[in-house]
Amino acid sequence: MLTSPVPRIRSSVRLMSAAWNVSDANQFQRDSKQSRMDGAVSITTAISANVNNIHVFNGTNFKNWKEHVIIVLGCMDLDYALREDCPPNLTSVSTAEQRSTMEKWEQSNRMNLMIMKHSILEAIRGAIPDEPEPRHSWTR
Repeated sequence: MLTSPVPRIRSSVRLMSAAWNVSDANQFQRDSKQSRMDGAVSITTAISANVNNIHVFNGTNFKNWKEHVIIVLGCMDLDYALREDCPPNLTSVSTAEQRSTMEKWEQSNRMNLMIMKHSILEAIRGAIPDEPEPRHSWTR
């Protein structure tokens, strides 16, 4: 009795198709993970390039230094604490939105302080008083 090869071929095609799909999914996961890692490296590189592009404050170039700091922090979306007053202190009845706003402001303020200190000449860094909010230094 002759049997048709068609069912066996269809079965083989389904198996190959399933194997191909699993292989594609695995490759996609590897590519996706690599893409995220590449993205993180790109972001880190961009941040480093932006921060290192700020002219170092040497005691005589405040206007120029301030301008560069504001531009870099703005481009990096870290200027929130420079634009907004510190939110009121949180209490036990503070809303999730108030907590989120405070967290955003504190993160921005911390980053501002780190970037500003990094861009001040080390020889004069100690002579500049620490400010809890760098925004107050701009008006002096």
